Amino acid sequence: MSKSKKTKLTKKELEDVISKKTSLDKVVMEIGNIEVNKQAVFNLYASLKEDWDDNTKKLESKYGSVNVNLETGEVSPIEEVKK
Repeated sequence: MSKSKKTKLTKKELEDVISKKTSLDKVVMEIGNIEVNKQAVFNLYASLKEDWDDNTKKLESKYGSVNVNLETGEVSPIEEVKK
């Protein structure tokens, strides 16, 4: 190539390159958003799990290790599994 003459893409080629670059940028941005949302969900899960564990300890200190019927609130002893 000669140094004095600049070579350019055709208008269509340039539009195609720009379109593909824009699409890639959008996908990368969406991946970033998904990762941020994923981290927020993990943090929410950890908080809920900690609350669950604290509540379990509180109930176990009051009732011992029992099964709880989530429909009626009744507690019953945990039955041992026979081998």
